[in-house]
Amino acid sequence: MPLLLLLTLIQEEDSTETFRSWKPQTGHRSTLKSEDATSSWVKFSRGEAARPTKTERAHAFEATQEILDVEGRSPIRVRRVYKKATFRKNLWEKPFDFQGAAVLF
Repeated sequence: MPLLLLLTLIQEEDSTETFRSWKPQTGHRSTLKSEDATSSWVKFSRGEAARPTKTERAHAFEATQEILDVEGRSPIRVRRVYKKATFRKNLWEKPFDFQGAAVLF
């Protein structure tokens, strides 16, 4: 039993070391997805007929990222191509201007 525990600890240590030693490389591609939603209650004062109203806002992003230049351990130029970039307020969903475009960071 202790031998099995020791082997699992060694495997976990190796995996963390390989993660720490990973260096960004030119040409590396990855996919990014992000969704953020918030909701709040707003009360407009209109005399006795005032009722709270729920407002919702959300951002959704989906992009592919490619590292173009690396200096040391950090990428200095990154290109993201946004497949989806939308803003939603209550029921209306609108795309951001950079949806479908390549953005250079």
